[in-house]
Parts: sequence; structure tokens; C-alpha cells
Amino acid sequence: MSFIGSTIGHIRIEALIGAGGMGEVYRGFHEKLERRVAVKTIRAEHRLSGELKARFLREARLLSKLGHPGICQVYDLIETPEADFLVLEHVEGRTLKEIAADDLSFESKLQLGEKIATALAAAHRERIVHRDLKADNVMVTAEGEVKVLDFGIARSVAESGTRPIADTKSDPEPLPVLIEPGNLGDLTQHGALLGTARAMSPEQAQGGRVTMASDLYSLGILLQELFTGEPAYNGQNPVEILMQVMRAETLPVDGLDPDLARLLLDLQSLDPRRRPTAEQTAARLRWILDRPQRQRLRRLRLIAAVAAFTVLLALLAVASWQALEARRARSEADRRRKQAEDLIGFMVGDLRPKLESVGRLDLLDDVGDRALAYFNEMKESELTDDELSQRIRTILQIGEVRLNQGRLPEAFAAFQRGRDLAARLVERDPGVEAWQRSRIDAHSWIGQVEFDRGRPREALAEWRHTLDLSREQLSLHPDSEDWLDALSIAHLNVGTALDETGDLAPALRSYRESLAITRRLAEKYPGDLPRQAQLAATLAWVSNVLEGQGDLQGALAERQDHLHVFEKLAAMEPANPARRQELATARGFLAGLLAILGERAQARALYESGLATISDLAAKDSDNAALQRWLAAFHGAIGALDEDSFRALGHLKSSREILTRLLAQDATNADWRFQLGLCHRRLASALVERDPAAARREAHRALEILHPLVEEVPDELTRGQIAEAEIVLGTAEENPREARVAWERALAALAPCRRPLTHWKLVDPWARALFALDRAEEARPAVERLRRMGYVGLSDYNDEKRGISR
Repeated sequence: MSFIGSTIGHIRIEALIGAGGMGEVYRGFHEKLERRVAVKTIRAEHRLSGELKARFLREARLLSKLGHPGICQVYDLIETPEADFLVLEHVEGRTLKEIAADDLSFESKLQLGEKIATALAAAHRERIVHRDLKADNVMVTAEGEVKVLDFGIARSVAESGTRPIADTKSDPEPLPVLIEPGNLGDLTQHGALLGTARAMSPEQAQGGRVTMASDLYSLGILLQELFTGEPAYNGQNPVEILMQVMRAETLPVDGLDPDLARLLLDLQSLDPRRRPTAEQTAARLRWILDRPQRQRLRRLRLIAAVAAFTVLLALLAVASWQALEARRARSEADRRRKQAEDLIGFMVGDLRPKLESVGRLDLLDDVGDRALAYFNEMKESELTDDELSQRIRTILQIGEVRLNQGRLPEAFAAFQRGRDLAARLVERDPGVEAWQRSRIDAHSWIGQVEFDRGRPREALAEWRHTLDLSREQLSLHPDSEDWLDALSIAHLNVGTALDETGDLAPALRSYRESLAITRRLAEKYPGDLPRQAQLAATLAWVSNVLEGQGDLQGALAERQDHLHVFEKLAAMEPANPARRQELATARGFLAGLLAILGERAQARALYESGLATISDLAAKDSDNAALQRWLAAFHGAIGALDEDSFRALGHLKSSREILTRLLAQDATNADWRFQLGLCHRRLASALVERDPAAARREAHRALEILHPLVEEVPDELTRGQIAEAEIVLGTAEENPREARVAWERALAALAPCRRPLTHWKLVDPWARALFALDRAEEARPAVERLRRMGYVGLSDYNDEKRGISR
């Protein structure tokens, strides 16, 4: 039935605009208000119940009060015997689906996406969910403005109890429908939902609760199709599409801007809790849109820095020449030399942390090399004591730059030179504390280079020397908190070297010595943030050693204190992203121990809280690799803990995707490689019962990553993960003989570890491998050791079959 020419209330129906799942859409003229409107008919079979009609009208009024320019307004609902009519704002333009075929620029697409997300955010603030967001429901005006259509309409109709199944050949706008798994067969018959199913969220397709996060998933699909020009799913029929939607199996977005690809991945997360909000999405799109301007400003800043370096190099050259011609122009040379050394100090001192924060320490390469060459020309014998002291500090700073760049031999040479010069100054006057401190710093840095070279015993020798020197100075200056700090750091360094060599008992004693000093100073100065942060770091070291010794309850107590310190730090600086990140990681640190002690619910809550914080921080700083690493770590930890295999796989796959992206930037990063190997091992464990073949593939991939790592840097915990992967591989193996070979390899991986095994990450796989090989009696002592620890973990040693399928 056509209503053209009819009058509905004060509205004269002029022309048919289109047709959809609810009815026809007409252009009308409101004679009383003298303005054009759109009139949408609601067919009799889709009329709303009284309750849903009241809800719809409430939402329409809220949206009208909002008056958001990106939301099409609902003016009225008119009821007649023939049909009900929605009176809407009339929007001149084309649908997003229509203009997507145009050759839009990347920036234009970003602007459209940001406007849609902003409109969603306005509605979500009023707790209104769209429920059917797709390109057909977004209009774009000739001026490029966006209007999101049908807010609240689809929701009200879908909740009215009707389940319209439309023929997609004649109805281009089928409505969202709650689908029960048992109803899938009907879809093949009617061809329903082909259009709208592609825009649904997984929870909507599964018949679950639809929330504001569901709109964000639909927005992710809309944006993917806008930027790629291709459907987000590759299903060939409604059933395939719906199953892909339920699993959030969208096509990859290869070739897109990396920041945009990360945003799409987050929006299309299977877990609604991990999707960014509409406001966060709009902010991230604006961030991408504004990036060229930021890059231009960064280039300008770097140009300025390079110009400053050019000035510095010129000064160095002039000063060197003047030094050689000292007899002719001694006073001018002194002035030039003072300028040069001051500028060197600024470059490698004040400017260094700024360049380090943007990853551009390479700009200091030439400065450091030229500075040292200049120092060679200007003999130390011609310097005053104060000038020599300043030069030592500068040389040590150059060494720090080189250490941070991974240039260990050059760093070592700089630190040795600084140490020798400091020793010369101390010989002149041992009573000057600043000179003593420079000597201790030089020894400490030499120890750090040795440690980074994989030579912990050589590092231990240097750090014990700094410990002796610090004790000596503290005895001379017993009230000096600076020397107390120095002594605390020396104890911490010695403990680190002992820890690395496996001498856990003396390592723990050194850590506790450091902790006692640090705790006393932190309690004395509760508002001193660096002291509080040092206390937290020391607590972490103590906790790790206790865990390695098998004292899980002792480790738990220290880890709880560790979290308490970071809670105080976050309260002191609530707006500081670094403090929020530290608090999130501290929660994860505690959660890991609680999980193996059987406190799974508490561990899960801490992990999820940490994940929420890191997700928020990463959304605001998407280039921050450290945040991405922690995002992957939290997803992996939750995936390992989750008993729901479907959710667990979602978390683990998210972790794998993030780590794969990180390693595409730097394939040499050992920590990221270990985390990816761990993720593949966890995926193998999650798949072992439901898909043994896939579990074997994941286990093999884990081993491919972990074996080279343990060869580069022998590490017992990496060996533990290799053993875990072999155990899973054997469990998933169909051939009993091959399974036994894998379990034997697990034992072989642990064989080089120091005995007795005390860390649960080694004792647990050792016991499970022995159980798998029917060597239960050999496994019993290890199991008893774990029980004495209070270890619960994810294995059940009362059921030997389950005990090998972790």
C-alpha cells in the first residue's frame, strides 16, 4: 500500500525514498512546522508492544534532547489503524555504503570514522544502544557530515518478540534477530541475515546480552569494510557467515596503517570487555588523523637537535685546533674549551633522556665519538681538579649512552677510562665525596657491562668492590643518606649477580640487606617517589628469589607489599600513566603467584584489572611497545588461567597477534621472543583435548622459538618452558612411541638445571614428564616438594592422566 499523496497528521507524504525490513520510507512535508521530514512506516506485523513503545519513545526523547549533529533525530511516533509512522529528521545525502565506492582519501575515511564514533559516544552516554550499526544506517551529507540513522528503532523491534525473516532479494535491509543455535537450519532455507549478520557482534549472533560494546564490534566491521573495500567475512552463505561472526573470525587487514589495524583488532575482540569504548575509539582515530602534524613537529624538533649537534661539533673542532695552538691563544682556547665541555655535558646529560624517550639515541653517536677524541687531545694534566671531575661525569654519561645502544665494548672502554681518571682524583684527595662517588659509579657500570655480556661472576667482582667502597664511605659519613643509598644499590647488584649464578641463599641475604636500608629510607620519606619505587623493585627481587627457592608463602607476602607500594605511588600521582602501568603490572605479578596457590578467582580479578588499565593506556599511546608487550602478557596469563576454552583461546590468540606485530618491528628482542614461545605453548595446552593436531603445531612452533633462545642465553626457566612444550606435544601425539620420545625430551631439557630442583616451574614439568613415562615412583618426591610449597597450579597429581595434559 502506497501512502504518497496522503496526509498523516500535519505531514503531507510527497515521495517514496526507499523500503526496508520495517516498511517504506517516505519524504514528507510538515505543514505546521514548514520543514521536510522523513516518514518511516512500521508494518502491522512489526508494531511495538505498549512497553516497548514507551521505551522507544523515552530513548527518542533522550536523543532529541541530545541534539547531536551526528545522530538523526526522531520527532514523533504517529499511530493510525493502517500503520504506525515514525517521523524523522530528513537527511539529504548518500549512505556510507554508497559513498564507500568513491575514491576517498585515507584522511577522509578517518574523519568519517571519527564522526561515527563520536555520535555513538553521545548515545552511549545516555545508555542507548544502536544494535544495528552498519554502512546502510549511516548517511553522509554533501558537506561530509555524518548522520547515524535508526538509533533505538532496531533495538525496540528486535525486543518486541517478533523474529522477521526476510528474503534478501527483495529486502535489502533485514533487521537484526536473536538467533538460537537450533535455528541455524532455517537460515539456509530463507537466506536471512546475509546483510545484517555481517555487522552483528558475536554475542548478538549467539543470542547473548547486547551492550554498548556490541555497537563497537559493529563499528569495527564497518571501518574494516570502509578502509579495505572488501567484506570483513568470507562466508559463502548465511550459515557460514553467522558461524564466523560467532567466533569473531574476520579476514586479516594486511596492508593497512599499523595503528588503524591495531584499533580494528581491538574493536573486533571476541570478548566485549576488551573492546575500546566509543570515546576511546574516536580519540584513537583522531590520534591517527593528527599523526602527520605530530610527525612534522617531531621532524622540526629533530632538525633543531641536529642543528645543535652541528654547533657542538664545530665547537669541538675549533676547541681542538685552539688546544694545539695553545701558546698563541691560550685564553681563547680556554673559553672555547669551556664552551665545548659544557655543551658536551648538556648533550649527553640533559638532552640524552629526551632523545632516549623518542628512541633517537643514535643522534648522539657522533657527539660521543668526537667528544672522546677531543678529550684525547686535551690532556687531563692540563685540567683543574674540578674540570677533571666534570670530564669524568661526562665520560660516564657517554658510556651510558653506548650501553643503552647495546654497544658494549665501547661502553666498557668509556667506563674503564672514567674509573682510571676517578682513581687518579681520589689519590689526590680521598676526602672528596664526589670523587669517591664517581669511582664507585664507574665500577658499578663496568659490572653492568659484564653482566650484560653474560659474565655474572666478573660482574660480581666489580659489584663486591663497590659494596666494600660504599661501606668504607658510610663508616666515614655515618649520617649520610647518599651513602646509605649507594650501599643499598651495591647490595642489590651483588644479589643480582649471585642470583644469576644460582647462589640463591647468599643472593637472598644481599637482597634483604638492600631491602632493610631501602625500607627504612622509604618509611622516613613517604612522599619521595624514587625511594618508594626503589623499595618496590627490591621487594620484587626478594619475592622472585623466595619463589625460586620454593618458599611460595614468603614470596606471596613480599609480593603483597610490592603491590601495596605501587598502590600508594599511584595514589600520589593518579594522572601519571607510568604509575598506572606499574600498578597494573604489580597486580599481574601478584596474580601469577595466587594462581598457582589455588586462589584462582582472586588471581583472575587482578589479571582483569591489570588488563583493563593496560588496554586503556595502550589505546592512548598505541606506539608504546612496552605497553603492547604488557597487553600481550595479560592476555596470555588470563588465557592460561581461564577454564572456558573458548574464552581462553580468544585471549591467547590476542596475545599471539600482539607479539607477532612487535617482533615484526624487532626480531632480535629476546623478551618478546620468549613471550611468543610461551604463548604458543599455552595455545598448545588449550588445544590439546579439542584439537590435538593444532596443539602439535603450536607446540612445535613454541619449540622452534625457545630452543634458539636457550642456546643464546642459557636460562633454566626457558628450559622449563621447553619441557612444558614437549609434554604437551607428547600428550597430543597419536603415536604412543612418538609420545614417549617427546616426554623423554622434556626430561632431557631439564637435565642441565641445577639440582635439587626448587622452582615450581621446573619441578612441575619434571614430575609430569615422569608420570607420563609411567615412572610414578621417581615423580613422588617432586610431587611432595610441590605440596609442601603449597603449590596447586593447573595440574591434578591425583589423576595422572590429567597431570600430563596441562
